[in-house]
Amino acid sequence: MQNSTQNIILIGNHVDLHAKVFLENQHGYNIVQLKYKAADPFDEHSTNVLFVNSTPFPVMSEYTLGDLITEFKANDNISSLFTSSLIVGDPSELLYQAFLFAKLNEDPTNFRGPIYFPETQDAANLFLYPIGMYAQDIRKELSNLVYCLKKHEMPTYLIRKEEKDLESLFKLILNCLSFMTLAELEDQIKGIEHLVSPRLSIYE
Repeated sequence: MQNSTQNIILIGNHVDLHAKVFLENQHGYNIVQLKYKAADPFDEHSTNVLFVNSTPFPVMSEYTLGDLITEFKANDNISSLFTSSLIVGDPSELLYQAFLFAKLNEDPTNFRGPIYFPETQDAANLFLYPIGMYAQDIRKELSNLVYCLKKHEMPTYLIRKEEKDLESLFKLILNCLSFMTLAELEDQIKGIEHLVSPRLSIYE
């Protein structure tokens, strides 16, 4: 990303398993973690909570795609993260999906149709292959999200690596991002698959 990456946001539980390697290899980037903790069903005073790093934000709504999108748009601390340059997470997690739909200002129930005045997308997505989905094609499982990413021409890459190999791959990516783009890394590092780019626009 040739020094263009300022914020790298890690969203959800899957990438949280590997947050340490990001924090230990920041190389001047600001690493932000976005997580969700459900209320304790046995504690009537407990509430759902969104965390931006260690800062909690109580959430009264449910853990649904629509409610999360509304929450993200209404919370200035979270919506300010829409400008993050690299967004990392598991696309099967609602938290990650909701963040992208909110960032793109898309309604997941009504997203078909063209964009007449598209904005340039400086951010890129790095998808972690969902745990437990094995050989399933996530582009089919998450076709609505991928459609929107193509609609907005938002660069998106999928990591196809075993869990045990992810931390070494993340370290390599972080070391290289200061002088290489993800597109260049894709050509040199096995396990990174190109899913969406401007040349894969749905309007071509």
